[in-house]
Amino acid sequence: MKKYSIKMWIDRFLIILMILLIVSALVSSLYMFQQTRVMERTVMQTYELNGELYTCKFYKGEMQECWLVDDPDVGGGKAP
Repeated sequence: MKKYSIKMWIDRFLIILMILLIVSALVSSLYMFQQTRVMERTVMQTYELNGELYTCKFYKGEMQECWLVDDPDVGGGKAP
């Protein structure tokens, strides 16, 4: 019959812990890579309409939102 020691259980625990750390690092790096790819597909463009500047955000070719550049609530303009 094989004798189990505490050292053997600690070694096994440490090996499992190292494997879990490596896997979690790989998963988190893949997530960050995917988020970077999403950011690269987002395009910001500025347009002039009736003498006012607007900045619009496009994602995958569709406009998501636009805002007035000189709007003090957004932070782009100066408050009177």
